[in-house]
Amino acid sequence: MSLPEIKKISNILDSIHDLTGLTAIWKTPDGTPPWGIPLRLSLHCCEFCTSVQKKIRLSEKCMVNDTTLLTEKAKGLRHSFLHTCHAGATELIVPIFDDEHYYGVFIFGPTRMPETFCPSNSLSKKFNNLPVYDEKLFSAVQAILEYLALDVTKHYRLLKSSSLSMVNNEKIRQSQYFIMTNYHLKFTADDIASRIGLSASRFLHLFKEKTGKPFSAYVYQIRMENAKRMLLETDYKIIHIANEVSFDKESYFCSQFKKYTGLTPGKYRQNAKNSMILT
Repeated sequence: MSLPEIKKISNILDSIHDLTGLTAIWKTPDGTPPWGIPLRLSLHCCEFCTSVQKKIRLSEKCMVNDTTLLTEKAKGLRHSFLHTCHAGATELIVPIFDDEHYYGVFIFGPTRMPETFCPSNSLSKKFNNLPVYDEKLFSAVQAILEYLALDVTKHYRLLKSSSLSMVNNEKIRQSQYFIMTNYHLKFTADDIASRIGLSASRFLHLFKEKTGKPFSAYVYQIRMENAKRMLLETDYKIIHIANEVSFDKESYFCSQFKKYTGLTPGKYRQNAKNSMILT
């Protein structure tokens, strides 16, 4: 996912916290932070959870809960659910998946159910300070997070549809991933070569050998395909889309887009709208 998309998700998760006082976080299947997401948006940081994690035995259970139990339950149910952890706290879990892949979960909370208790007497006071579960609030946040999950899977599908998984060289896959998620930035072959530990000449040779395309042509394609997506899925102005795919001048972007698609950006968008009306 690109940096603007990561920032959008981060802002939404932060806004949920600002509005509700509860945390909304995103964890990958192995419990680690997704690329680009601030660490605070992938950790249980409330006072109760922090206290639980300071106890060695309970901390180990936290890790099992996040990396194993939640993953197995989310994969099995494939829809949002309430989950009560080993320490008694209840959270909303929104799985992120498509037909083939599981990408992790959004987690909202924690709260406590009126009938539940904390198994650790030393943590009972902090547990009782947790807000009581509010069904109306959780339903509203669930709708937001489910919409966000659909947006995340859409962008992951875009990555999967590329030739990324077909390349049998790890360094070149790393470079492809960087291009796909940073197409909005200006970078050179030298920049990427230094990131993956190759000389520029070796990188350019290897990139063409493994992908079947020169580096510049590959970057150009990724930027144009993302421009097409934004024209179809957003109402952004052409200059905004040009900037999002690293073009400074709208006129140059339009000429390159027409060269790639045979249509100007405006005509491409209009044709798509007309097609939707007809169908």
